[in-house]
Amino acid sequence: MKQSKSFSVFPELGVPADLTAYLETKSIHTPTAVQRVSYPLIAAGKNFLGMSETGSGKTLAYLIPLAARFNPQTMTGLFGIILVPSSELVHQTVRDIRDLRNAGIRYDYSVISLLTEGNRNRQLEDLRKKHPNFIVGTPGVIRKYIDEKKLHIQNSALKNKFPDMTQVLVMDEADELSSHSFRDDCIYIASKFLRDTQFIGFSATLNRRAESLFDSILKNPYTEFRDSSIHIPDTVHNVVVYTTLRMRFETTRQIINTFRKDDKIIVFTANSYEIRQIFTKLNRRGYRVSYIDGKSDKREIRNQKRRFDDGLTSIMITTDALGRGMNLGGVAAVIQYRLPEDVRTFVNRAGRTGRNGQKGVNISVCEEGEKEKIRRFARMTGAVIEEAIPDGGRLMHRDIV
Repeated sequence: MKQSKSFSVFPELGVPADLTAYLETKSIHTPTAVQRVSYPLIAAGKNFLGMSETGSGKTLAYLIPLAARFNPQTMTGLFGIILVPSSELVHQTVRDIRDLRNAGIRYDYSVISLLTEGNRNRQLEDLRKKHPNFIVGTPGVIRKYIDEKKLHIQNSALKNKFPDMTQVLVMDEADELSSHSFRDDCIYIASKFLRDTQFIGFSATLNRRAESLFDSILKNPYTEFRDSSIHIPDTVHNVVVYTTLRMRFETTRQIINTFRKDDKIIVFTANSYEIRQIFTKLNRRGYRVSYIDGKSDKREIRNQKRRFDDGLTSIMITTDALGRGMNLGGVAAVIQYRLPEDVRTFVNRAGRTGRNGQKGVNISVCEEGEKEKIRRFARMTGAVIEEAIPDGGRLMHRDIV
């Protein structure tokens, strides 16, 4: 869509002044590629399926145009449902919607969460008493409430009063929602909406499975956007530190020591065994560290994430699969303990830092035999990656790879 490239600031897209001012308070001054394409389409009620890397503002890419569409001061009832694959993403999305009230009373939406480990009685009470404008939840739970006739989706009053207005169903992390675990529930939920419902999907990756899910749900055409640029934000400083297999952990520990104790750091590694190995070694040395691996249950994941968010721990160790959909704020640095096989994963990891206008550091810990791979990643992303060594509590830069 060539016309999207001309929109360099939010007012040019048609974003209302109060929402633009709200974005400014979050140090978000210019729209990303996916936001430039999606805003006019979503604001106009069109169906949209978009792919863009982590850190490119996908949540705001649908929340801002939906906020421009739906006015809780004049419209009542359920505006839409947002489906996500994890409880962590449920909580984060609810916080993001509630935060919109800082743009003014016009955006003070009633929003509730529906998820497996929530208190069922409280959720039912919220459905009865809060008259939600938006519901955020995992597909299985929402389907269950629909089956039990505890949740009635169609908002006929909205349609009667505003004939051109449609409700919306958002599928965040669409590729994961299209997996066997969620696909049937998503299709079932979509079938309960009116025919002209607006359907929106976003994900860091899009596969044929996700497209097939959209095709199964939609009877009307939709716009698909793939951000083909593999780009690390300019707010991220990219560094590589070379080491040996035997010294990998000690080198990583020295890198951590170049940051302040309260700086938040995410360490990405290969598997659950390595996660616990790194955690144990750092914990024994007195570092404030959290970890999430494949054996962590939902409660443990939530608790570890909360401890990290609240600053009780400053280091989070995880894998790419477990790190997805977790919006861990204020991250000073990402340490790639092992390089991934593909460049998009490399970029998605890097996108966990340097967000909302803040600066961050993306540090790759590599062996000498990986020099060609890191150079290839630099070429593919257009990023400048500096070689450095941790020395005396500082990262001393040596060269450009």
